[in-house]
Amino acid sequence: MTKYIVITINAFLFSLAFSTSLKAEDGNNLLDICTTAVRFMDDNTIDLNSQQMLGFGMCLGFLEGAVNGMAAGMSGEENKAFCMPTVGGSISNGQKARIVVAYLKKNPALLHEDRLALVARAFMDAYPCSD
Repeated sequence: MTKYIVITINAFLFSLAFSTSLKAEDGNNLLDICTTAVRFMDDNTIDLNSQQMLGFGMCLGFLEGAVNGMAAGMSGEENKAFCMPTVGGSISNGQKARIVVAYLKKNPALLHEDRLALVARAFMDAYPCSD
């Protein structure tokens, strides 16, 4: 866990210096950076270069903001696009990344779409609201 925190802090610092060199504005780039993040979380013995570290932080940070922002915006029951699990606490950023990577891999024809819309679709697919 400490290694993730150190990497996230380093990724933030790198993002200040290289913020225009790596952008995840569509599904192609989001899949790339989040696949790297998942791969590292599965095997944290692999070495990430500075670009990959930046991508790791961008993936987890973007997903944290996107999912939490969407969830906060869906305050009323009738406005919910997806229903996060309420048992067992909140889901981790790692789980969020795995959900998004799995969805993007399952739907390659959508990779040209906006990353935020794809994250919303991934969570609607993973956590549909029962009628």
